[in-house]
Amino acid sequence: MLIHEINGILNNSCEISFSTESEISKFSREHDIRLQTNLFLENGDKVRVMHFLPKMEKETKEIQFLLTKFGAKTVEGIKCLPVTYHNSIFARLLFSLHELPSVTVDHVFLDSGRYHVIFRFHDTDQRKVANALLNASLYLNEFRIDEMEQGIPPLETFKKLGQFEPLYYVEMSTIPPEAETMNMKEIYRTNKWIRQIKIETHDVGITGVYKFSDALNGTDGLTEISGKDRIYSAQVRNPFLVNLIAKSYEIPVTVYKRIQSFDGKEMKFGVMVPEVCLGSFFKMWANTRETMPGWDQSVSYVKKLNYM
Repeated sequence: MLIHEINGILNNSCEISFSTESEISKFSREHDIRLQTNLFLENGDKVRVMHFLPKMEKETKEIQFLLTKFGAKTVEGIKCLPVTYHNSIFARLLFSLHELPSVTVDHVFLDSGRYHVIFRFHDTDQRKVANALLNASLYLNEFRIDEMEQGIPPLETFKKLGQFEPLYYVEMSTIPPEAETMNMKEIYRTNKWIRQIKIETHDVGITGVYKFSDALNGTDGLTEISGKDRIYSAQVRNPFLVNLIAKSYEIPVTVYKRIQSFDGKEMKFGVMVPEVCLGSFFKMWANTRETMPGWDQSVSYVKKLNYM
């Protein structure tokens, strides 16, 4: 499975947290509520965060006011509150991490008024990550590094998160149309690789961290992370993936840790999906199948993390 195949590629994991004075943060703090999120970097210096409100037996007037104010959407009974941070210190932090070649954001959540950002990175970016975090401590409220360690597999990170919210690991596959395969750059078409999306974006280029199976003849268009380990970052131009991410922005659906691989013929996709979003996720996948009928698609694995 892809979630096992990425073990050791980005061997460092880190969790940071900080508070903001946004209205949604104050609400989370006052009511001691944990909200899962899906976030997207947007053009310029904006970060759009989709906050998913847990199901409640009764919605108070305060909650109803908040839902109305933020233009909340209801998806499968779950309320989603979109908040855009424009030219903010929160956005500044995420863009600074995104600029580091090996950093991939696994998950962001809001708990009792504090945002938690969990990410991974390669040894070669250790000093740059430390520098970015020390800089962040100067301008973020109540900033702290909660954990930083090596050798923790991604699956273990998500199992830990699954103690607070049931998560599923889903793996799918597709065979791209021959024309699409031929449109790939030779370096991606003729080499086996696995990649992790750095962070989801909207209206800006998607970037991934690639691990190639074999030595490369050339590295045009790639940013080297570790040549000896054959790890690079690069822009992602796959229309199928772009379509999926766009759908998760529109619906919206929470998806964590997007992983893909390609063996010259078949492309595989692995994702973490909260249990409450599982139905919406498969509807999103079905919609993508209808809009891209030339891609032969299949679902190969679905399992709750507790049992993996």
